[in-house]
Amino acid sequence: LALIEALEGISRDLQPPLKIAIGVQRGSALVAAAARGGRLEYAAQTPGVYRVEVFLYKHRIGSLCLGAKPWIFSNPIYLQPAVQPAALPASGQGGKGAAQISAG
Repeated sequence: LALIEALEGISRDLQPPLKIAIGVQRGSALVAAAARGGRLEYAAQTPGVYRVEVFLYKHRIGSLCLGAKPWIFSNPIYLQPAVQPAALPASGQGGKGAAQISAG
């Protein structure tokens, strides 16, 4: 499983040298796609489960890719907001909620 804990500043740059169509899916919805130039830049703004799919194609007519064949399907990429660690009380304060460890 791929786990990325922060959304801010996350982007991936894909630039293969072939005639390809690239798609990024969040859940079952296509959120980004590119076929021209085989390059896609996408910065995720929403937590969720993403996947990248790449297809090889022979010809293009406008945005239609003819003879497309599946090539690469990524594993799920799980994006979730960064979790801020809870502040621990200073030693000796023994504040409410502080972890107490005893031996014996």
